[in-house]
Order: sequence, then C-alpha cells, then structure tokens
Amino acid sequence: MNEDQAQTIIDLLIEISGKLTEIDNKINDSYDLGDVCSKLDSVVTKLKYIDDNTSS
Repeated sequence: MNEDQAQTIIDLLIEISGKLTEIDNKINDSYDLGDVCSKLDSVVTKLKYIDDNTSS
C-alpha cells in the first residue's frame, strides 16, 4: 500500500465515522434507549419462540 492509498483509506474512515455519528445523534434524538432495548428484547423473545416451535 502506498501513501496515497493509505490517505484515501483514512479519509474514508473519517467520513464513515462522521456518518455514524450523525446516525447516532438522530437515533438518540428520536428514541429513548430503554424503549429501544425493550423492543429488541421483545423481538429476541419472539424469535426464540418461533425457533423453538419450528425446530426439528
């Protein structure tokens, strides 16, 4: 890898980091973390129920 390629990768990582920060800020503004965790727990429980009842 040459210096230009390394710089391109660094620039892309900085851009990705910025986008992830934007997404995180939007999520934090829109949702209460406890609410999100509660909904995810519910989904996991339902998926486990489905898996338990459809496994051979």
